[in-house]
Amino acid sequence: MKVIALMSGAANTGKSATGITLGTMMAQRGQRVCVIDLDRQKTSTFYLKSEVDPDEPGQFYIGDVFLRRKRVKQDNGVKREVYLADAIRETEIENLFIVPCHNNISGDALDIARVSGAGHLAQDIQALDGFFDIVILDCPGELNILATAAVAAATDIIFCLAPTIKHADVEDVWNHIDMMQNGGATKATVTAVIPCIINRVTEGLFYQEVLQGILDSDRFKGLVTAQIRKQHFEPQAYGRQSPLPISFPKAEVTDDYRKLLIDLDGRGITTQAA
Repeated sequence: MKVIALMSGAANTGKSATGITLGTMMAQRGQRVCVIDLDRQKTSTFYLKSEVDPDEPGQFYIGDVFLRRKRVKQDNGVKREVYLADAIRETEIENLFIVPCHNNISGDALDIARVSGAGHLAQDIQALDGFFDIVILDCPGELNILATAAVAAATDIIFCLAPTIKHADVEDVWNHIDMMQNGGATKATVTAVIPCIINRVTEGLFYQEVLQGILDSDRFKGLVTAQIRKQHFEPQAYGRQSPLPISFPKAEVTDDYRKLLIDLDGRGITTQAA
């Protein structure tokens, strides 16, 4: 089972759209995929119509998993802590599942750090091996305890970069990953860098210079994948709560994602199990 952490270092870089679109495409070809939404913007949760009310019995989100603060009654009547498997929800797309996020996650972060709850994510994901082929971790845009937990749980780390000044924050995230690797806190490595929300060449010299800087960077050498163009279809798909492969299967940006999936397959990141 591959566990892919999608990271960015900044918000609004196309990270969630990439996770949902790739997840949908992999599910359509028969892979069982689980998206875990760790981002307080809960874009993936909304996209897949999976919003929850934590005050309702039996409705859990990722914060409940980290903090083990709720209980589930077993068949024998004995209650136990909530685990990741309890928070997994089916979506309208066959083979695609999600662990939703909620606005409360912003306040949960301090409690997760206080009770050392970050380790629960890696522990619970390991228990899912055999149930899913791919787990996608939609990480926060900022570097925090949730992003650190994702890196610890991942097998692969993929950066989604929008060629703007925002991508400068990636260096801090990458250095944090290096520190975790050196300290033995993760075995994951950065295996791909995806340029997202790519504008037309005519839309600014600065933009193109930043993009070329990404392509030429020694840090990203050999990791840069097929590019994802900026098109109006993606926000429309989000508004419809229907991923691109379903709502706009013939759009150019959807074809970009197909090419990206082929690229990631070739790198051994998303390849279907034999």
